[in-house]
Amino acid sequence: MQTPLMALSAHPRPTIRARAIACLRHLPMNERRAIAESTIEDAHPEVREAAIALWRHEHPDFTGAVIDLLLAGRGSPRAQTTLLASVDRDRLPPEACYRVAERKLEECEQLGEQRTRLLAQLAGRDDAPAVLQLLTVILAERRQQTLDLALRVLERSEDRYIVQLIRAALNDEDRRQRANAIEALHHLRHRSITERLARLLDLTERAIGPAAADAAGVRAILDWCMARPDPWLRECATAAARG
Repeated sequence: MQTPLMALSAHPRPTIRARAIACLRHLPMNERRAIAESTIEDAHPEVREAAIALWRHEHPDFTGAVIDLLLAGRGSPRAQTTLLASVDRDRLPPEACYRVAERKLEECEQLGEQRTRLLAQLAGRDDAPAVLQLLTVILAERRQQTLDLALRVLERSEDRYIVQLIRAALNDEDRRQRANAIEALHHLRHRSITERLARLLDLTERAIGPAAADAAGVRAILDWCMARPDPWLRECATAAARG
């Protein structure tokens, strides 16, 4: 049953949403924690700040709670980035930074793989549903946002200049710039992260040919997306599954 406070936390006016969230600490713990996490997805910064304040109230070990959320990949990349930014730079241990960065790079690879599989299913199809075409765009966006989050985390434990060089190269297809970034990877201290970034910097052409029309193949991709703890990706995949 929805309480008045819960209803106000979804009010059209951001100021009212923010004030309602500030009062949510008076609700039972299980209810307010679920709302605190979902309201970090809000598009308005004032509401997100109120949600973070509620998060701090709910989690005495705020840094540990943020690390757990990042490792689990709960929420959208924007919500995760918002929580990361709310943790003081010196409060995030280097070991945690490496764990989170590697997890985000792994997610980035998975998103790219699912998009490639979906593109192969849609290649050469004039009748490809618009919602599936949209999903390829969303997967690409989520991949880029997750990559950006990984680099933001990495900046907290590595030389910022090196990470910025890698970031610039990943956003530019100039081979010389990418070659410089690959060379800079050798200065990173985490081998597995270095290997994952090297794969992302590799510009080797990988042709995407049409796959045999396979409803089960598309369904497997949609099931993967619907199982993700990312509300927008899950919603889009659910809409695609309904046709």
